[in-house]
Order: sequence, then C-alpha cells, then structure tokens
Amino acid sequence: MPPVRTSFGKDLPGYAKGVTERKRDVEQARELFREAGVDKLTLRAADVVPGMLSAAKLFAQQLEETGVKLTVQEVPVDTYYADLKGLGTHPFQAFYYVNRPAALHLAATTNQQAVFNVTAPDPTTWRKLAAAQLVVDEAGREKAFEDLQKNFYDGGATWCGASRSSWTPPAPASRECG
Repeated sequence: MPPVRTSFGKDLPGYAKGVTERKRDVEQARELFREAGVDKLTLRAADVVPGMLSAAKLFAQQLEETGVKLTVQEVPVDTYYADLKGLGTHPFQAFYYVNRPAALHLAATTNQQAVFNVTAPDPTTWRKLAAAQLVVDEAGREKAFEDLQKNFYDGGATWCGASRSSWTPPAPASRECG
C-alpha cells in the first residue's frame, strides 16, 4: 500500500513541501483503537466513482488487522449524495477527492460555509484559511497554505463518535465529539 502524504494537492502548485511520507503502523492503530474502546465500525459507501466501494472493502480488511470489525453499508449510487444535510448524520462515510491545489481544496471542504465540511476544523482554522485567501504576495500565500496543510497533516481531521450506536452528530463544523 502506498504511504499517505496528505489528502490534497500532491505534485500541484501550493503542495506543502517537507511533508514526509507516513508509514502504515498496524500496532499503533491497534493500540489507539483499543484505548478509544473501538472494536466495530460501520462505513457508509457507494461506487460514486469506480473503485470507491472496493476501497471501502479493502479498508475493512486492513482494519481487521487492528482488531476492528468494519461493516461496509452499501448505499445506492443515485442516493448517496441526495440529501446533503442528512449526510452529517452519518458519522463515518467514504468520500473521494480529485487531486487539486490545496488552496482550492481547503476552501471547498474545510470552512464553515462548505456544503459538507468533512473535517470539522475549529474557528481558528477558518480564520487562518480566510487570512491565507487574502494574501496577495505569492510567496506569502504559499506559506500560509503550506502552514494550513501541515496543521491538517499533523492534527488530522476530527473523527467523532464512529463507534457509538447512539451517536448524535455535533453542530455543523464543530470539533466537539459528544
């Protein structure tokens, strides 16, 4: 399996330089899931793009190595994105992203006005994103977006309540995990 770098902008202008490759660490994942009390999950997925469902099933196989049973809930392709507001009620679901520049990706998916904010960053991140978008100097703008990418790389996105059967989603774009 190829190593994970970041989720956006690889080899495109504005990609964060100096972001190192991550190695797959099954033992660390097993320990983190154990500490969190997670031993089963359900992932909502559909073949919205070819391979999305296969990737979800591969993920299930990989999670088995950590002691986590992942059930892939297959959803019809034509209804997967039919209710954008309702998507927020599903705590764990498959998404796809095209490889696009970080400035575009971050603006489209991580701010409080995103149609569906899949990362739920805090208002501090929103302010940093808004400030980065206003930087006119190319070098300054690149640095601002590189810093944002490194924040996501180091801190990840919030993954809330996926193991709870009675999970109530947080308010849109909230970092609280009930």
